Amino acid sequence: MKKYTGIIGKPLGHSMSPVLQNSAFAYHRLDIVYEAWETDLTELSNRIEQLRKLNVLGFNVTVPFKESIMGLLDEIDIHAKEIGAVNTVVNNNNKLIGFNTDAKGFLQALEEDGGFHCTDKNILIIGAGGSSKSVFSTLLREKPKTITIANRSIDKAHKLIIENHVKDIEINILELDELNSLNYSHKHIPDLIINCTPIGMRYTDEEKISPVGERVISEKSLVYDLVYNPMETELLKIAKKKSGKTLGGLPMLIYQGAAAFELWTGKYPPIEIMFEKAKNALSINNS
Repeated sequence: MKKYTGIIGKPLGHSMSPVLQNSAFAYHRLDIVYEAWETDLTELSNRIEQLRKLNVLGFNVTVPFKESIMGLLDEIDIHAKEIGAVNTVVNNNNKLIGFNTDAKGFLQALEEDGGFHCTDKNILIIGAGGSSKSVFSTLLREKPKTITIANRSIDKAHKLIIENHVKDIEINILELDELNSLNYSHKHIPDLIINCTPIGMRYTDEEKISPVGERVISEKSLVYDLVYNPMETELLKIAKKKSGKTLGGLPMLIYQGAAAFELWTGKYPPIEIMFEKAKNALSINNS
């Protein structure tokens, strides 16, 4: 019997997950299909119930449901519970179990593809949603010098700090609109800037927008945009002119997707093939 996996969220027009996951299933000759299930918030509960089927192995979760889905699942992995966000769900005999593979994918891409290590560094996080939760929780374990969170909602940023019981690391909070008016000529010049928002994502109203301007980016800053479609966002274009050090979201997508593939199938993910297929699809999509 054919098995199914997929991704729920909205919008999904930008998603490369079907391309990379279906390439991995084909490599192992598995009779499994990965689909995109665009879902409104009002439909989320019904969608989850529809996926409690024996032929559904599980699914990925993307914006805006990484937090809200947690109350609809039967069990949350301890790591995902600590983070407060789920991006991968496994269907174990109609029991839905939530995991977080974003954190692993984020750090693996940063270290292996970005060549960056966070210890004793100044870090700027843009956003305080589901992706930011994975990023913030991961960074805390890497012992940076400071973390600044810039978000449209100050309250949401404060909540992120409280939930993580932060100790021994200096944390600063700013409204997102404040960033471009600030002067970073002080000790907290960011070594790393991470965009955890959908700003710049293809097929959205903010596709041609950068969350920050040139003055926020130092010549020493690595700019890491978790948005992977388009491959070069407006933020990355600005960063290339200023610092020349950039990292797009595709490596993180691949690594978190590979971890999800392994959870669903128990098989080793063909990462090089997943990279190749996703890059080809993005090149066509971005041309």
